[in-house]
Amino acid sequence: MALNPVKFIEVNSASHATVLQVISEKHQIKTGFVCISDDDIVCVDGVCNRDGRYWTIEVNGDFSHVNSLTLVEPADRIVLKYASSTKK
Repeated sequence: MALNPVKFIEVNSASHATVLQVISEKHQIKTGFVCISDDDIVCVDGVCNRDGRYWTIEVNGDFSHVNSLTLVEPADRIVLKYASSTKK
């Protein structure tokens, strides 16, 4: 779970697509290997993973079972959080 969130992005899917496709429709995205694939989200609108902060993804509140390639349904709620995994 992400702690100390600094930035939130919330969108609702309008179609059957991946999280990456839905977010890319309205935000500038850069991808690269973070922990699962080369399609992991590294930067959103110029805010990039660094200093122990990174982008996490939730779909309908589920954090544990999703990534940028997760397929979403119309009206699914996608939340990206730029956060740290440790308390300061």
